[in-house]
Amino acid sequence: MTEEQLQEIQRLRGLEASPKMIARQLALRPAEVSEAIRKQAIQVVEERRERGELDPVHECLVDEMTARYLLDDKPMGDSRDGLGSVIISRVGRGKLSLCTFLVDYWCLGIKDADGPRRVDMPEYEFRRDAMYSRYEGRYRHITVEQAQAIVYGAKEYAATLGLESHADAARALEGLGRRPQALFSLEFGRAGKPVFINGPHDNVRAIRAKLDKNLGAGNYESILISGSFDPTMLLEN
Repeated sequence: MTEEQLQEIQRLRGLEASPKMIARQLALRPAEVSEAIRKQAIQVVEERRERGELDPVHECLVDEMTARYLLDDKPMGDSRDGLGSVIISRVGRGKLSLCTFLVDYWCLGIKDADGPRRVDMPEYEFRRDAMYSRYEGRYRHITVEQAQAIVYGAKEYAATLGLESHADAARALEGLGRRPQALFSLEFGRAGKPVFINGPHDNVRAIRAKLDKNLGAGNYESILISGSFDPTMLLEN
């Protein structure tokens, strides 16, 4: 196939012509045109990645309770535990690229993270529904900028308390996108005050020692729970 034919395929495809229509116009076999379109699409994706561009967003979600607590001008009610789940999925080559975050926006920042993980649509829907099944009101569609404000904002809030986010956060944050220069202004903590609620895998002694050192005893609230549900299980496997 000549360079001129490839350019014409690209031009006609941009006009939403079907492979069969293009094949008839250029006197080519439809299979040849389809293969050329496939290779051109792969090349576009690779060029975008080399420029540091991310794949288009498929869905960006947060649980409804977190959306009400952090994003709404007039929050409805109160969060039970300061935990929220953010999902961002992007359209890749035949599959979705999925990143998930469990965010403690009262204290610990990014408590768990996973991805980018390549999944097909049925697996994506299974993981999405499993993650949000524990939340009242399920989930809300949000913008990438809102998701970044929640995840990066919680991470940076925890850092001001002397706490580090989950070790896997850096890789998953690549799928969320680089931190913008300016984030939406959100209020973290409960009424502006850190509240530490432990999960079953938290090192309570170490976390409280850091909070005591950086904030001073009595300048944060600590609620200790034994045998608590571990929402990070939703990010595993």
